[in-house]
Amino acid sequence: MKSFHTFHTLLFATLITLTVLGLTYSKALAQTEITHREYTTEDRTHSDFSFKEKYRYFTRANMEEKTLIKVGGALSSGWGGSNTGFVGRFINVVAIEQKLLPALSIMAEVENSWVSNGKQYNGYAMGGNLGLRWYYSMNKHIKEGTRANNFSDHYLSLQSSHYLYQTENQFSRNSTLSLVWGNQIRLGKFGYFDTNIGPAIKLGKLAPSVPRLGYDVNLSIGFGF
Repeated sequence: MKSFHTFHTLLFATLITLTVLGLTYSKALAQTEITHREYTTEDRTHSDFSFKEKYRYFTRANMEEKTLIKVGGALSSGWGGSNTGFVGRFINVVAIEQKLLPALSIMAEVENSWVSNGKQYNGYAMGGNLGLRWYYSMNKHIKEGTRANNFSDHYLSLQSSHYLYQTENQFSRNSTLSLVWGNQIRLGKFGYFDTNIGPAIKLGKLAPSVPRLGYDVNLSIGFGF
């Protein structure tokens, strides 16, 4: 009877010991997994942080700029109609953009356009563009401390284009008034990329086959300072 009681005591102690060891091992394993997850999360966050910082530095997100002078160009092409066929265009722009408020700027631009279909139709046009731009997220970004007052952001713009000189009636352009959505990004200290698209209305007298409503698409890349 005494030996049975001793065996029972040893069995109970063994079970208690195994239970404690099991709980200790489980806790240690869980702690290891948590540490591993925290390390992985921290490492991933650090990697993203480094990339974001590099991108912000490249786009000058932390640099305040209230005046931007742009000298750029763009290539475009498309079908000009049954009489002209495929038409290529090269556009050169010289512009200045000035902040009136952190979220509002005014832009003046001189545009030179060369068009050709490689055959009998070639032309040149010079015009001026005026625009009022609203960087609708700028105030929020400045308040959050993620951006300084500058020109790298999405925007809405009301802009007008007026052509002052043209050499080829086949490529004649009307003055337009357009409302566009766009994005401008600074590319380092001396570069920029600007693109926008939106509906446009043509002003003045039109040929019978020319629609009054259309769209405006602009893309330019070049030097900015």
